[in-house]
Amino acid sequence: MPTPLFCDGCGADYPERRSMSAFGILGLDPRFAIESEAIDLLETQIATRLHPDKWLNRGASLHRKALIAQSAVNEALEAVRTPFRRAETLLEVLPDPPEFSEADRPPLPTSFLTDQLDLQE
Repeated sequence: MPTPLFCDGCGADYPERRSMSAFGILGLDPRFAIESEAIDLLETQIATRLHPDKWLNRGASLHRKALIAQSAVNEALEAVRTPFRRAETLLEVLPDPPEFSEADRPPLPTSFLTDQLDLQE
């Protein structure tokens, strides 16, 4: 499968595609550190196999599935392409961060606090 949306050999739907995140649709691990070149390469690979024009001669049903899949892929690419959108998408995908108490937080260095006071003056 070019993406886990439908099989490009037989046209069978992937049963859980509706609940997949942008990372899942693209076959990426949900993480922030993704090179833009890797996203561009992935987009090219998926477009080569999934482009709706490739499916015109294989029946209306497969062509419609390819259109829907390409739309889902485009949305997923937009959700991970820029760092800001990727961070937003990660916040939606990852479980809630653990709660920290004040005792868990490392103390700020005195030099940092002094610098902040100097800036405020």
